[in-house]
Amino acid sequence: MDTFLVPPLDDHGDSPSLDGPSIDRTMKILYMMTSPYMFTICQDPRNRSINLGLEVPPVAPETIDLAALEHTFLEDEFHNAEETVKPQSITLPNFAQLPLKLPLPVLNAPTNPHDDLSQHLCRFGLHLEALEFKRSHVDCDFVLNTFLTIYRTPNEGSCSKNVRKSARVTDSGELLMYSLLETLQKHEAQVWRQLQQTSEGLAKVSGRVILPASICVPWEESVPGLLRSSPSAAPTHLAAICKDASRVISKSGRQLNYNLSPSVIVPIHWIVYVLQCAFIPTDPALCIIAKGHTPVIPITVPFPRHWVVIHRWLYTRDTSKLLISLVPLGIIMKRMSPQERRHPKLNDCLEALSCYSLSFLTVFLVKIRATWYNGKTVGIYSMEFWRTLVRAWDLVMGAVVLRKGRMQKNATSTSASASERSTPACEPRVA
Repeated sequence: MDTFLVPPLDDHGDSPSLDGPSIDRTMKILYMMTSPYMFTICQDPRNRSINLGLEVPPVAPETIDLAALEHTFLEDEFHNAEETVKPQSITLPNFAQLPLKLPLPVLNAPTNPHDDLSQHLCRFGLHLEALEFKRSHVDCDFVLNTFLTIYRTPNEGSCSKNVRKSARVTDSGELLMYSLLETLQKHEAQVWRQLQQTSEGLAKVSGRVILPASICVPWEESVPGLLRSSPSAAPTHLAAICKDASRVISKSGRQLNYNLSPSVIVPIHWIVYVLQCAFIPTDPALCIIAKGHTPVIPITVPFPRHWVVIHRWLYTRDTSKLLISLVPLGIIMKRMSPQERRHPKLNDCLEALSCYSLSFLTVFLVKIRATWYNGKTVGIYSMEFWRTLVRAWDLVMGAVVLRKGRMQKNATSTSASASERSTPACEPRVA
């Protein structure tokens, strides 16, 4: 079994080179941008066992079809930083068939926490919380903001009152999210042993991985500061993000999850997901969980590898971070003059982004479209989330239109020049 550890890059990472053979490395770096640690469990076709690694999306696939977005690959191994990455051929999508505007989805959800918080919580089995919040007369935003800000460190607790509440929510939520993800990564070997024990003696199903009903992770050993401030900092569930999942009961009476490979494992707090998603499972734990274990709950989405974008949004609710994860703003700024960077305008951003190739821009169209489908599948309530996706799509698609216009203009000019060179000059007549 190969284990890969690739740290996330900074949101404003250096602009990668886009010359020739480096296009694949560039796409790999861009995919990794702003991605926290996540486990990926997949079936290894070489030995038919389960392969546990850290989720890093692939370098450029051979074909990218934005209409269907069917191509999702997991690399067998990652390239060494000193190796020369050979360019892969990229078949660009038919941009004429892509929507110029990204539509806002219509969510026909049975409940809405912003309309009736108590009813919504009861639908997801949180009856005690529903009763308490109803007595307290608090709304959804108050509950969510309070939950995400109770894990502030001492330094954060003494911050100036002038700091915006949204900034405190973002910082505290991100601290909580990364602490849990890094803890899961730290105990990778222990998680792997439990997965091996779960699959022992069970029939393998092609294309699927077997996950237990719960996994034991010593959260208190790795996030003591958070757990001292509040024991509820430990995650309530481990979400198994996959394309398809089914629950079965083994002959010994154990509850197991057969998930379509690969399956992305991420620690979550159920209340954070419930208050922001309409269509996640309403029965998170159907069996008795042993003390010290965290229940595993499958959540099905079309594109599991892009779930990191939504997971980060749910914990930060920060539109700026969401936009940065979908559009290379740091790269755009480096194309601008110092004056343009101080007061960036939409046209300046479009001009800067359109300087890059269509294959480069395709990476971001894929990511935005995949995030849109994932968000619609789980039913994200926030209109800020959807408006940010629309803004990101407008920027990248606008750059595509400009880029294609330049290419057509250059092609026309080249054709005209070649035609002039091939036409023989008329010789003057001799009287």
